[in-house]
Order: sequence, then C-alpha cells, then structure tokens
Amino acid sequence: MSSKIYQKIQTLYNPEGLTKNATRGRDSLANCILLHRKLSDVTQLDVFFHKYAKNGQVYTITDNPSHCGLDIPVKEYQSSIMDHIRKAKTSRTCNDGLRLSLTMLDTKYRGSIAAVMTNRKERRHSDISGDYVLHLFEEILVESFRNPQYRPPQPSRDQIGDIEEEELSQWDPNDPRIFEVDRDATWLLETWKTYVKRKYKSVLDRWNKETGGGNGQPWSFVNYCDKDARWLVLVFLKDVEANFLLSANAGGRMPHHLQLECGLETQRDVSSLEESCSEKPTNMRSKMRGKKRELMEAAIQTKKIKTDLTKVVDML
Repeated sequence: MSSKIYQKIQTLYNPEGLTKNATRGRDSLANCILLHRKLSDVTQLDVFFHKYAKNGQVYTITDNPSHCGLDIPVKEYQSSIMDHIRKAKTSRTCNDGLRLSLTMLDTKYRGSIAAVMTNRKERRHSDISGDYVLHLFEEILVESFRNPQYRPPQPSRDQIGDIEEEELSQWDPNDPRIFEVDRDATWLLETWKTYVKRKYKSVLDRWNKETGGGNGQPWSFVNYCDKDARWLVLVFLKDVEANFLLSANAGGRMPHHLQLECGLETQRDVSSLEESCSEKPTNMRSKMRGKKRELMEAAIQTKKIKTDLTKVVDML
C-alpha cells in the first residue's frame, strides 16, 4: 500500500525533495502510517470496516470508509519533506562561509572589521543605535553578500599552488544557490562566529603548532585543514595579504613568532641569524672600551680638580 501511494505521489505531483529511491521513500511513508494507526472496536466504526475485523477489532486511523484516514500520515510525510528542504536551504555551506570571509577582507570593510576583531568601539560607533557589530553585518549583507553583482576578492591561481582544479571548482563564493534563500544580519553574524571563526581558529592553532615540515608556502595551509574545511586556504591566502586581519584580536596581527613559523616574508634565514650572533661579541667589546674611556676621562677630571684645590689652599 505504501509503495502504491508513494508511486502515485511521484507520478502525479513529483514534488521537490522527493527521493527517486522508491524503496527508501516507501519505508518512510510506511513508518508514518504505522505510527498513526490504532486498534478500534468494530462496533464503533462504519459498516465498511466490519468485514476486516478480527476478534471484533480492526486497525484504522479514522472512521472514514473512503480513505481510512490515510490523508493524515501522507500530509505529515509531505510536511517532513518540506521541513527537510527548508533546513537544507537555511543550513550553512562552505560557499556561504567563503563568500562572507572574502567579503570581510575586502578593502572597503577592513577598517570596520579590524575594530570588530579587537572588540574596540570607536566614537563613530556611538552614534549607531543598537549593536554596531550587527549593524556592520547588515551593511555587508545588503551591499555585498546578498548582491549577485558583487564579486569578493579572491587569491590568484599562482598563490594557490598545487591544489587540484577539481577541488577548487567546488569552492565558489559566487555560487548562485547562495542567493536562493533570504538571509538576515543575525544569520550572517552567526555564520562568522559559529561556522567560519570556529573552524578557522582550529586550523590556525594546528598550523602554528605543527608548521615545520613541507615547503613552508602559505598555500600549504590546506594540509592542516579538516576534510570539510579545506576551503579555508582561500581565506588564509587573502588574510595574509590583509596582515592577518581575521586571525587575531591584536589589531589584526598575529604574534610575531607565529608569523616566523608560517614561513612568511618576515622570516629571516639562517645566515642572517648567524650574522646577528657573530655581531654580539663585537658590540660587547666596543661597549666595554667606551666604558673604560669614560672612566679614564672621569679620573683625569677628578685629579685636575684635586690639583686646583691644593693650589688654592697653598695660596691661603
């Protein structure tokens, strides 16, 4: 019965979200029917049900001889499919996080984002009623995130290194599906806090602690990402250009020793370190000679003062 009902729904209506696997769809529908049926006394039901009675009782949903109440589980089954579709559309995807992160790294938003990263409220924010952070994300949402014409800045192909094209094609900050669902500023802010920031922090901690092998190039950041967060390498590459705006709370700059570990431009090579070490003894010797010279000059001045005092005393 469940198979026939499911096939009829699929043939006549074929609604969005209905699985093409008839067996899986039939089983779900059968579960709904079994949950709604109840054992009733046949004397309380329509004459239609009497011939199906066993020991004076029969399983039914409602006392309706035309469909026996099957409309109730069918409607519930359809509602569950619609709920699944809505949840799938409202759930956050990697492209949502990627579009938001790259937009936050756009030059026109960097000043405001830096203030958010440092939890600093500037004087101009005092004129904004309510939460100025939420107001900023509302601005980002309307001007850029929800605007199909806007294209967030992305790293060039040369910066991405050996990452395969097939994988890169899955990371699209301009995916048309992003614009199919209406978003609000609260959703966008939560996407940053609970989806992007949490994943990004976890990978950054791993990157800073474990970096030491490999080629040391920024794109190798992808090797420290979780399987479902490898798209964060594109965020990191743009974040490097923005002086780690999204990586830290100290004015958008990571700690100096962590920058050195990441193999970035500020890292000094071994020869420069050796030169600095070899310079230390020379600097110490020159400082000692300077101290000795000062002491000798002070001694000469003291001796001259004593001689002058002796002459004055003799004259008296």
